[in-house]
Amino acid sequence: MLRAIPCPVAVGGHPPILASPRQPCRMRCPGRSRPYWEVTVGSALTGKRLEGDVRSSYGRSSQRPRRGFGLPAILAAVALLLAVAVAQTCRPLPALSAEPMPPTIAASEGATPPWPTAGSAALGLAEGGIIGVANDNQALPLASVTKVMTAVVILDSHPLKLGEPGPTITISHADVVEYLREAGEDQSVVSVAEGEQISELQLLQGLLIPSGNNLADLLARWDAGSMDAFVAKMNAKAASLGMTKTKYADASGISPASIGAASDQVRLALYAMKNPVFAQIVGIPSADLPVAGTVKTTNKLLGSHEIVGIKTGNTDEAGGCFVFASMPEINGQRRLVVGAVLGQKDLDAAFTASAVLADAAPQTVRPKTVLNAGTKVGAITAPWGQSTEVRPAQDVTTLVWPGAQAQTKVALAVPPAPITAGAQVGTITVELGAQRVSVPLKAVSTIEKPGFFWKLFRR
Repeated sequence: MLRAIPCPVAVGGHPPILASPRQPCRMRCPGRSRPYWEVTVGSALTGKRLEGDVRSSYGRSSQRPRRGFGLPAILAAVALLLAVAVAQTCRPLPALSAEPMPPTIAASEGATPPWPTAGSAALGLAEGGIIGVANDNQALPLASVTKVMTAVVILDSHPLKLGEPGPTITISHADVVEYLREAGEDQSVVSVAEGEQISELQLLQGLLIPSGNNLADLLARWDAGSMDAFVAKMNAKAASLGMTKTKYADASGISPASIGAASDQVRLALYAMKNPVFAQIVGIPSADLPVAGTVKTTNKLLGSHEIVGIKTGNTDEAGGCFVFASMPEINGQRRLVVGAVLGQKDLDAAFTASAVLADAAPQTVRPKTVLNAGTKVGAITAPWGQSTEVRPAQDVTTLVWPGAQAQTKVALAVPPAPITAGAQVGTITVELGAQRVSVPLKAVSTIEKPGFFWKLFRR
C-alpha cells in the first residue's frame, strides 16, 4: 500500500506527493542530498509499516556504499583451497604398522633313548647338535678316545685332501726307544723302525685304526715340538668347541688325567666327521703301514648297526669307552648320528650299549611338521582401517627328538600400500638344534590404498 505524505524536511512543506519506487519524490529538500520517500507497506494480516530512506538511482547518497568480496578475492580463496586439497591428497601415505607374533612350537617328540645303566652317555645329530644325555654331570677318564682330538689338531694344523699322503716323516732313534718302552708297558702301539719313511696320512691311520699310543706322541712332537705345547693346543681346541668339561693331559689318553664328559665327545665327533679325511680313516677296517704292515681297527661294530666309525678306548681307570658314528635312515634320508658311552665295565659293555643306542636312533629322531601354513604369525594394519593376517607360505618340517626346543623369528618386510593377497611380506625362521629353516610369509588379504576423502581430511 502506498500513500502520499508531506516532506518532513522542507520549510513550509510542499504538497503531498505519492512516493513509489517507480516515481519517487523529485524535489530537492533542504538539508538532503537525495529524494525522500516513505513507503508504507501493509496488509490485512500484518498491519506492519516500513519507513525509511530508500536508495534510488534518482539520487545519490552522502555516504560511500559498502564494498563486498570481489571476484579476485573469491578466485584467490578457491585457489588456496585447491592447493591445500592437492597437497593433502598428494602427501606420501603413512607406513603400515606390522606386528610380529612368533608362535610357540612344540618340538619335543620321539622315544627316549635306551641309555646304559652305568657310566655316562650322550647322543648327537648332525642337524641337531646334542639331542640327549645321561649322567653327564661329571668328567670321566677318556682313554684312547683322546686320540680323536689329537687327530683333529693335526689335521687343523696340517690339512689333507682326500688321496693326499701329506708330508713324509722319518722315524728317529728316539721314536723307536719310545715305542719299545710303551710296548713293554703293554700299551697299544704300532711297530716302527729307525729311518722308516712314513707319511702324515699313514701316521693318522696308525693313530686311529689300531690306536697306536706311540704314534700319538710322535705326531704331538712333530707338530708342536713338545708334548706340553701340543696338549695346550688340544685344550684350546676343546675350549673353542664348547667342551667345557674336558681337559687333556696327553696325546694318547693313557694318562687318567685326560678327562671329559660324554656330551663333549659328541661335540668333538660331530666336528671331526665333517673332515672327509678323518671320516675316511675311521671308516675303514684296516690300513697298510711301511713297517707294521696291515693294521686292523679296534672298532668291532664297524659296518654293523649302521655304524661308520669312530674310536674306542679302554684302560683300567677309564673302563670301556666308545664314540660311534652311525648313518641310519630317518625320513627317507641317511642322517649322521653320533653317540658316546663312557665309564662302562669294559670295552664289550661299551659296544653293547652303543649298539642299542644306534639301533634306537630312528625312533628317537623323527620328522615333524612343527609349523603349519595356516598359523597366524603376524598382522599388518593400515591407518585408514584395513588390515591383514600374516601366515607362512608353506609348512615347516624339521627333525625332532625328546626334549627338543625350537625358536622362531618373524621378520616382517612390509611394502607400502597397496598389498595384494598372497604377496610376500617377510620370512619366518625356525631354529632347532643345528637346523635352521626359513620360509616366506604372505599376506592373507588385500590392503587397498586409502580413498580420496581419507587423504583429504587426514592430519
